[in-house]
Amino acid sequence: MPLSAVAGRRAVLELLRDGRVLGGGTFNSFPLGMAGGLVSLRMLERIKGKRLPLVTSFYAPAIAADRSGTEKIYCIICDADMNRVWVAREPSESRIEYFAPCGRVVQRLKAYGVPDDRIFLTGFPLPLELVGGTEMATLKSDLGQRLFYLDPKKRFWPRYGVNVEHFLGAENCTFKGDRTLTITYSVGGAGALKEIGLPQVDVPLALLTFNLGVEAGQLLFVLAIVTGLRAAGALFTVPLAPARLVAAYSIGTASTVWLITRGASFWT
Repeated sequence: MPLSAVAGRRAVLELLRDGRVLGGGTFNSFPLGMAGGLVSLRMLERIKGKRLPLVTSFYAPAIAADRSGTEKIYCIICDADMNRVWVAREPSESRIEYFAPCGRVVQRLKAYGVPDDRIFLTGFPLPLELVGGTEMATLKSDLGQRLFYLDPKKRFWPRYGVNVEHFLGAENCTFKGDRTLTITYSVGGAGALKEIGLPQVDVPLALLTFNLGVEAGQLLFVLAIVTGLRAAGALFTVPLAPARLVAAYSIGTASTVWLITRGASFWT
């Protein structure tokens, strides 16, 4: 049964067929991905046979288990930016119960048709040592400073400063300015940008510059790798076939270690 298909120029795809380029992508049925898929299917059969609950932080296993007849399915949503793909085609008939981290996710789940009794608002559970104890001193301090850095034109604080001070405390609402460089990585579509207050006329430019920045970063990374390989090739003579073999086994070893550690986390 064909599982996937990859289309492209003949000259490029022949590199994959001849083994000159190793392909481990999501859509080309590479062996490690297929092995993981088989393990997931066997796990679903085991759960179904023993009437065990399934707890997952990704939508695909939850929907697969729902379709296979698993009775108790719990899907933990770890991000506030979730979309319709997390929900079954007929949410009212689905058995999936969702743990939502914030009210935004709760509203989206309801908008997608998930019944209220299958949505549980959990917040973002974090260890006390990370947030600064029961009073969340570290979290409040860091959040206050981040709000200052994200508001260089002083538009946010005049409007919402009183509310922020109520929740974070006055001691956390004074700008310290003790960072020399801060890089903020933001992910979100046009809807998310509009919700955080960005004017509609600025959304296209924001999305354009964000994507251009991502592509430029990837190109710079590839350029650095190619430059390093060219420099190493000029200084050392490395047989090509053994180098490819070492690279393949290195990638495979790293992937195997990652798979084992992730799998072991279910029993620890």
